[in-house]
Amino acid sequence: MNKKDLQWLRAFLVPVFLTGFMLLQMSAVQSAESASPEKALNFLQNVVRLDLARYNVTLASCYTEYPSELGGLPQTWFLYTFESEESKMDVQGQLIGDTLVWLKVYPYKGSLILSEPLPDDVLGMAKRFMQRYQNYSKAAYIQQMLSILEHVSELKSSNVTVGNVKLIISLNGPSTDIEWIYTSNGMEFPGKKVAFAFKSGKFISFMDQWNIYRIGSDDVNVDADEAVSIAREALKDIPTLYMRKGNETIAVKPTLGGTPPRVRLLTAAREPLTLYPLWYVQLYFDQVYGMYYAVAVEIWADTGEIRTIYPLGFMGATSPPSNTPPATQTPPWPQTPTETPQGENPLEQPEQPEENPPAGTEPEQKQNTNISTMPLIAALTITAATTITLTVICKKTKLP
Repeated sequence: MNKKDLQWLRAFLVPVFLTGFMLLQMSAVQSAESASPEKALNFLQNVVRLDLARYNVTLASCYTEYPSELGGLPQTWFLYTFESEESKMDVQGQLIGDTLVWLKVYPYKGSLILSEPLPDDVLGMAKRFMQRYQNYSKAAYIQQMLSILEHVSELKSSNVTVGNVKLIISLNGPSTDIEWIYTSNGMEFPGKKVAFAFKSGKFISFMDQWNIYRIGSDDVNVDADEAVSIAREALKDIPTLYMRKGNETIAVKPTLGGTPPRVRLLTAAREPLTLYPLWYVQLYFDQVYGMYYAVAVEIWADTGEIRTIYPLGFMGATSPPSNTPPATQTPPWPQTPTETPQGENPLEQPEQPEENPPAGTEPEQKQNTNISTMPLIAALTITAATTITLTVICKKTKLP
């Protein structure tokens, strides 16, 4: 074998070896992470008292990601299917790290098959769930929440605050939400809460983010009027928006109108999993520009610094909006308030406005195609192996 062949072989085997090493390392991650969704089964069995023995249970899908806003903690989303002759449902949930933070039941047939009966009334059911959750989680904060709930004798929309915990009971038709929210200095931090939800007298969802989020500050050093002034100062020169009208690109320079601003005190994460008070200021344009009618400015209430600025819009607008606009849509940002302003739909994502002319209006740049063949093969090999491994982090599993 000549020197050239040895160089070729070395260039080929090194990436293959590295790929194999990556597969072994990521397989270890797989085995550790794929078991995490079973916490949902433990919760359903010990808190809801779901009779797992009566169901065929399958882990239908599961994947793990590491979003920057969680500070490196893994976030796992999963979906279980439960089937029996009398009952069929899906259960979707979320884990942050090794903590079950959210779970929701989607029943398709029949009712949940339980191993022991529950009280007939929702209030009694909620108290029983919290008692079981206290025994299951061993968390001290659950005992305080349970104590507050035990003093409630009638199920009606109400709220009561004890110390740093605010119990909120909301009734809306067949739906009942019972949540405990952290409060401090007269502020609510809805990102830090525990909640149970019921529909038509049946358990439907659970959330516990109490130990996930911490409070960075509860100081409000900027009042509402100051927040509006900061927002107006920042918008003295509103950037030009470029929008499409058919095949034509139109440059729009919005101006603010005289409609009173909408101001709300919310909370958001400034650092990973750390909440701070935040002013949300919505200033309206003098008219509708394309699909945009207003601009939102988010300002940290403890420092007065601007967090972000973005336009607000809706599809099919034909006239300027009122003080309470219909179904506004907020563009996706890396960090969003832990409470969505009322009247806005956080599930819908609009087309983002273009700060610069759309792609295609500038001369096309030539790409460098001078790429050696072997590094390309190595890159493709590693990429393929990595992709395959990531897609099987949580395999479809049918439980016995």
